[in-house]
Amino acid sequence: MLVMRGRKEVNKLCLLKRNYWAILTKIKRLVEMFVNDSVDIKAAADRLRLALEKLESAVKPLGSKISELEKTSAESESFSQDRANLASELDNAKADQEAMEANMKNREKELESLAEETTQELDRVIRHVQSTLEGLPS
Repeated sequence: MLVMRGRKEVNKLCLLKRNYWAILTKIKRLVEMFVNDSVDIKAAADRLRLALEKLESAVKPLGSKISELEKTSAESESFSQDRANLASELDNAKADQEAMEANMKNREKELESLAEETTQELDRVIRHVQSTLEGLPS
């Protein structure tokens, strides 16, 4: 939410800055056109030029504010991307762990089955040996 609000502010400030410079350029052209017309216009143009200089100096901090907001927005996007990457890595690690656990359970079942088969085979061999020994003369 903070990133979105910051991005909106940056966009608004950038638009304001672009509009300001466009208007300033047009006004300067008009001033230059009318400066030569008469003394009254020259005085008005000087006042206008002074007002424009004041406006320009007032807008300069706006440019630094825009730069700060752009930097903050970029950092925030970087943090968001890092968080997404870490979340993805965590999901992958979790999936790997679950796969390993499933593999271990399958191996345990295989070993239990082999142990059961071995036990049955040993029981059969023991019974065979016992019956053979019982059939021998003493």
